[in-house]
Amino acid sequence: MEAKTRKEIDDKFKWDLSLMIKNEKDIKSLKQEVLNNVKKLIALKKNVFKSSDNLLEFLKLEEKIEDNLGILYLYSNLLCDSDSTITKSQALKIDIKNFYSDVISKLSFISPMFMKHDYEEIEKLINEDQRLETYRHYFEDFYREKEHILDEDKEKLLSELSKTMGVGSSTYYNLTNTDSYLGYIKDEEGKDVLLTETNYVHFLQNKNQKIRKDAFNKYYDFYEKHKNSIATMYASQVKQDEVLSKIRKYQNSLESSLSKDNIDVDVYNSLINNIHNNLNIIYDFMGIKAKLNNEEKLHMYDIYLNSLSSDTKYSYDEAKKIVFDALSILGKDYLKHLSRPFDEKWVDVYPSKGKKSGAYQWSIYNKPTYVLLNHNDDLESVYTMAHELGHAMHSLYSYENQDFINHDYPIFLAEIASTTNEVLLTEYFLKNCKDDNEKKHILVKFLDEVRTTI
Repeated sequence: MEAKTRKEIDDKFKWDLSLMIKNEKDIKSLKQEVLNNVKKLIALKKNVFKSSDNLLEFLKLEEKIEDNLGILYLYSNLLCDSDSTITKSQALKIDIKNFYSDVISKLSFISPMFMKHDYEEIEKLINEDQRLETYRHYFEDFYREKEHILDEDKEKLLSELSKTMGVGSSTYYNLTNTDSYLGYIKDEEGKDVLLTETNYVHFLQNKNQKIRKDAFNKYYDFYEKHKNSIATMYASQVKQDEVLSKIRKYQNSLESSLSKDNIDVDVYNSLINNIHNNLNIIYDFMGIKAKLNNEEKLHMYDIYLNSLSSDTKYSYDEAKKIVFDALSILGKDYLKHLSRPFDEKWVDVYPSKGKKSGAYQWSIYNKPTYVLLNHNDDLESVYTMAHELGHAMHSLYSYENQDFINHDYPIFLAEIASTTNEVLLTEYFLKNCKDDNEKKHILVKFLDEVRTTI
């Protein structure tokens, strides 16, 4: 059984990217608008701090540039994630990435320019003009990183070098989404099924251990064959992070990664240490799973198995109804927002050849909160839908209640809304279970969600 091609999927199950960009003319127009605003921004460079009007004009132009770059970047990535086998989509993604890097290079003067002025000078302008108040946190955050900002020449050089970075990551993306071939395995009916990144976990949940083992071995055989290449890709990314952190005078790449969100390394280490100190709970849970499966110990291909599971299938429409019912506790306004991704075609539902595996929500300010799914008619797919919609609602409410400069939320907080939805979904299932066996199944599923999230 071959995976469907993109064309074989009904349009009603695909996201509508034309809500952002309709055609190549729009792309050219957006790029030109960016370049025009870059010129205006550079022209203001010498007079930014002469008045609050000049500073505000500068900041608004910077926002427009960032917003339009975001639209181009998001569109090109979503287009490629829809079907990475289309050469034209890959070419556009590379073109936009290069355009993005060129613009960032042209704007590399901004950080050093601000750093030539004391924060008190900026603060004075903010205090004198209420229109600048919304930028207070932006500047506070900006000046907090003062010691890690380089001079103008070095920032420009670093921006130019950024065009050559991320090769390991993009190569891995192509390997696992476009060039991967995992081979065929036999399902419970003895039919040959093409193993993919999308259906892999589904097979690991099969009650037949031979099917689980075959899927596991087939899957990792591909990675085994490419382990040296993947190791090289990973090593290049690690080295890149290490070098950049040194250039910017951080102690290490961990501090560099956490600093932009103002998170102390001790907070991060405390989180990791607390997890390590309580892993016995996870080990106990896995021991119980082994007993439930009548195994002395679990193999790696057994860890997703829920021996209490039923063969219940959840169609896309059924999953939607369950998620809406489960999240109705959050109120009418939440449900109204929850309907938008489905009503306005922001969701891409089913797996297809060349489509990115897994699931995510990705959006930019005041644009559709696009959700990528690979719905597989199983319980996992219901949880995934609830999870990604949590991200989508987080973004939607942020856009409604914050202006552009303050709308973004850090990765350290991003999973709160999504995992809260998973908890509410679990509570819903537990309240509606028909018997204790079904309730145990949901509890095991939820504990697995906790384990995999950790």
